[in-house]
Amino acid sequence: MSFNLKDIFNQMIYLLKNHSHSCHIRNKTSHYLYINPAMRELLNLPKGVPIEEKGLSTIKLDRANF
Repeated sequence: MSFNLKDIFNQMIYLLKNHSHSCHIRNKTSHYLYINPAMRELLNLPKGVPIEEKGLSTIKLDRANF
C-alpha cells in the first residue's frame, strides 16, 4: 500500500478545521503549516494574517487575554 503525504496532510486539515480545540501542524523547523480557527482565536490572529512557513517568533501576536 502506498501513501500520498499530500493526501494525508489534506485529510488532517479537514479533520482539524472544525475541531473545537486549538490545533496546529508544524514542520521539523517549527514553522507553522496550518492552524485551525480555534488556535487562530487563541493567538488572537485576524483571518487575513498568513502563517504558512512562519515561526511563532515571526508572527506579530496580540495574544488573547486569559
